[in-house]
Amino acid sequence: MIKNVTILGANGNMGKNVAAIWASFGNCNINLVVRNLDDKEYIIKSAIESVKADSIITRLNFLTYDELEKCIPSSDFIFESVSEQIDIKREVFKKIIPFLNEETIIGTGTSGLSVEYLAEILPNKNRKNFYGIHFFNPPYNLTLCELIKTRYNSETGIKELKEYLEKKLFRDVIVVKDEPAFLGNRIGFFFINRCLQLAEKYKENGGIDYIDTIFGGYTGRAMAPIVTSNFVGLDVHKAIVNNVSFHAINKFDSQSFQLPNYVDELIEKKYLGRKVGIGFYQKEIDGKEPFVFDIASKKYREKEKYSFHFSNQIAAHIANGEYEEAAKVLKNNDSLEAKICLELLLEYILYSLQVTEIVGETQHAADIAMATGFNWVPPLVLCDYLGGEKEFKALCWEKLSAEAKSYYEAVLNKKISHSNYDFRSFIKGKV
Repeated sequence: MIKNVTILGANGNMGKNVAAIWASFGNCNINLVVRNLDDKEYIIKSAIESVKADSIITRLNFLTYDELEKCIPSSDFIFESVSEQIDIKREVFKKIIPFLNEETIIGTGTSGLSVEYLAEILPNKNRKNFYGIHFFNPPYNLTLCELIKTRYNSETGIKELKEYLEKKLFRDVIVVKDEPAFLGNRIGFFFINRCLQLAEKYKENGGIDYIDTIFGGYTGRAMAPIVTSNFVGLDVHKAIVNNVSFHAINKFDSQSFQLPNYVDELIEKKYLGRKVGIGFYQKEIDGKEPFVFDIASKKYREKEKYSFHFSNQIAAHIANGEYEEAAKVLKNNDSLEAKICLELLLEYILYSLQVTEIVGETQHAADIAMATGFNWVPPLVLCDYLGGEKEFKALCWEKLSAEAKSYYEAVLNKKISHSNYDFRSFIKGKV
């Protein structure tokens, strides 16, 4: 039974939020290991707010890295949530080795580094109980948890940990292989990075806010794609796509994760997104983001209020519950914006199915990842919305480029499952 949990890197946003999940849902005593104790009150306040429960305060205990001997030996579970840099993680793991028990479960919250490589920093006796446990932020709202297995884990260990995460911490768990960016981010950042590329391609049409408007709520996402990257952080986005690009399986895959030059230029200026107030969008003192980076002029300007006839039609149909009519507009409209929208949505489905074969266990894993990790319309849901397998495949053969059809040919020749979700939960009547 897991009663005592130690969080390494509890000063970070994910660290303190995951600590709150364990304290609230897991009813665990939590050791929050931080660089210094100056931020103690802020961390407590943030943790409480993240789960909306002040009762957790009695379960929180703060320590520094100089006090690991006080918490590591008695911990049932150790969760590492330090900076996503291999050298920093290596140093932290080396610090806990002298105090580790053989049966202690150890998890890394890495969003894409090799879990097996990290496991090998530890002694042989501890590797069987070392797992990748990738929560999504904020974990109270986004319940996806990717459980990453390595060759050191037993099937029994994976099964038991999955059950604990599901039944005790109320996570939606998918078991995935130790591949770059795993499954959720692999799919999500494929889509986001393609949008960044499209923003550069259509910079004279408006660029960033133009593309974000094309992929509004009627396409099944709670947050526009480039807004999502701005929220996550441009530096984090770059780290994820560079990692995937480096391990790409072919040229087409590598191109999809190629970071546009203007993103690098913003990162060099430390314009990293919402966390610093400026990135793809710029916010004012009240927190609103009325300005957007104009790729063509390389200056910030006021966001445009774009209005596309096709998306207004779709949103109106959806608002009236006319989903079939809405899908017909998307499939048959010949405007540039409708074509941009439909082509990337088709590729989103195909890429999700392709990657799930490599990383996940079933096609439904991709649905769970997008629904509970991004709050985006899942790929199989979108396929159902567009008319089902037969209609979807016909659209792909008709609408996609020859290069894309060649790349996804194997997927197009395989059976596509129906979703377990209802598309009406994701497709909203708003632009």
